[in-house]
Amino acid sequence: MYQSLVGDDLVAKTKTFVRSILKDISVEAKYIDQFGASFVAEGENNDFYDDPRKLTSRYFTSIRSGPDVIAELAGKDGVLKPRGQNLSEADRTKMAEWIAFQRLTGTLFAPANPTGFTWTEKALVDFLSKEVIAEFPKDWVVKLSEFRSKVVEEQYAGDESLLIAATPDERAAVWYQWFDEIGVTPPARQTCIIATLSDLGEANLKRILGRGIQGQPRGTLVALAAESDVIPPPRPSMAPWAQEVKLTGKVLRLGGPPVDNAAIDEEGQITLGRLVGISLLLGVGLSYLTFRSMKVTFMVFFVGGSSAIMSMSIVGYSGGIVDSILLSMPTL
Repeated sequence: MYQSLVGDDLVAKTKTFVRSILKDISVEAKYIDQFGASFVAEGENNDFYDDPRKLTSRYFTSIRSGPDVIAELAGKDGVLKPRGQNLSEADRTKMAEWIAFQRLTGTLFAPANPTGFTWTEKALVDFLSKEVIAEFPKDWVVKLSEFRSKVVEEQYAGDESLLIAATPDERAAVWYQWFDEIGVTPPARQTCIIATLSDLGEANLKRILGRGIQGQPRGTLVALAAESDVIPPPRPSMAPWAQEVKLTGKVLRLGGPPVDNAAIDEEGQITLGRLVGISLLLGVGLSYLTFRSMKVTFMVFFVGGSSAIMSMSIVGYSGGIVDSILLSMPTL
């Protein structure tokens, strides 16, 4: 790995452009270190060369999914396992998992079935995948009708509307009773992943959550979603007439304060980028109508533009970060 000694200012970029025209591909750089094995024979590769992302800093301190938490709470020596009861290890684990699902529903897990679930043939076919339905016994429709009648009579005093209006925990209990009744393993509950950001990650939210506006690279989570066949958010258009694209299917869903902060910053930049052309035309027009002179108009915009560029450059040279609020200051 080498550290480039070429600056990031306008002069340095101009020199690099001229060198590229002259077919000069040399770069001034400082040697840092060797990562992975050197290329020795044909066919050998270097993992770090193949995937440079392995050299990036760690933006996360922990990544946990719903099943990971269930395993911690209900697995070996889990804190939710009942003690002092005459239960087998399998029953203790099953009870602990049920308690964990109850506590984590709404945070790490979605409800077992949607609100207002009617417990009809159509409701099950619409909610479950074809693979799960294929595991049902041939007479499952008859068994479902008998099971629903039994649950309504024994648990809801014969009032079917109470079953439909049941709480998530009550619906989940009936849900697992139904799968026990037909001897089929219940489908996995929809879950999520909780990623805890490191201090470096909190300071560089664009590198984690960025959608790739204005040619910037996508954030780590967005890029990983695309590689995992999950639909990532599209790159926003900077055109003033651009409209939001509605996505369907396996879409990446993100939430939390860092996501909100990153979204606010990006939307601020997108809004300013879309309005900069209109603002420029409007400003030039109003200035010319006010001063009645192109020279004076040019002077005003030259001074204003130079001040804005210098102000923003100070932020970069001082190691600061340009957020949506700071980005609006030069315009004001």
